[in-house]
Amino acid sequence: VGVGIATTTTAGRDAGIGTANGALIFNSTTKQLEVFYNGTWTGGLTRSFRATGGSEDEGTRDGWKVHTFTGSGAFNVINDSAPNVQYLIIGGGGGGSYGGGGAGAVIYKTGVTLPVGTYPVVIGGGGPGSTLGPGNNPVYGPDGTGNDTTFNGLTADGGGGGGYPQKTPSGDGMPGGSGGGGYGMSPGRPGGSATGGSGSGASPDSGWGRPGGSGNPQPGTSNSGGGGGAGTAGNAGAATPTTFFGSTKSAPHGIGGDGGNGLPYSITGVNVTYAGGGGGYAFYQPNPPATPANGVPFSRGQGGSGGGGSQRPGDPGDFAGRANSGSGGAGSAGGGTGASGIVIIAYPTT
Repeated sequence: VGVGIATTTTAGRDAGIGTANGALIFNSTTKQLEVFYNGTWTGGLTRSFRATGGSEDEGTRDGWKVHTFTGSGAFNVINDSAPNVQYLIIGGGGGGSYGGGGAGAVIYKTGVTLPVGTYPVVIGGGGPGSTLGPGNNPVYGPDGTGNDTTFNGLTADGGGGGGYPQKTPSGDGMPGGSGGGGYGMSPGRPGGSATGGSGSGASPDSGWGRPGGSGNPQPGTSNSGGGGGAGTAGNAGAATPTTFFGSTKSAPHGIGGDGGNGLPYSITGVNVTYAGGGGGYAFYQPNPPATPANGVPFSRGQGGSGGGGSQRPGDPGDFAGRANSGSGGAGSAGGGTGASGIVIIAYPTT
């Protein structure tokens, strides 16, 4: 059973005549219960805001509540505006082909006030990598670009897919939040462009993102570029001497470019790096007779910090970008899938 209390504004309250001690109103201007005594209105109970949505945590960051969205949903602000809000929005990472996948754009805002309402959250999935079909032959589907993540009217673009001639125009890295790496082999293709620059503080509305690395034009190999990260650009593929890993055979060899590094944020109370680019693919031929243990992966690009996919460990499970980091997948004939994006919202509780 509800009990009604007269509601008025500050102007309406002050226009009252002969108000008696103990009169009680709800002031819709100040959003307070107020009582009259000896000619003065005194504030009572403040109507504070609540918020719901995502995975909620008040224990990790002292004095703050953190809402983390790894899947689409809604952030709900109830009762009153949420003050001094910080949020991080990261698009889905691009998938690797021969070039490494680019990271999703990173949008970071501080000191935001969110009025009462429902704010939809859409988490962008990672872009697909190339796959292997019968006889270990690559199967190239979509261009690998990651999907966009959206919140509060802002869009963090998905990362660009890695380049390969049968998958992207002329083997160029695809543009995106951060660009995908370009395909190697003559003539060597450029990396994809990015939505913006990079920084350590609050971002522009388009977010932080860096371009992908270019492929090296050395004939006979596929030394492709690494995908761009939110912090640094992807590295270009490189040619190597004809004697590689102890080989005395004269043959073209290549090194894939490393993925660009991501950016660190402590919005959850723990310093975490997000949005690294995927490493670029390379192979050498013929196989050197004196290859050290796990030598093959070391000709290929390493993923950028923040979760970029890498072939360095020689484990196909490491090709994909780290889950919910917005990082790009590694380049390969069977390339890594880009990581899905994430939205994190935090506000003070004291």
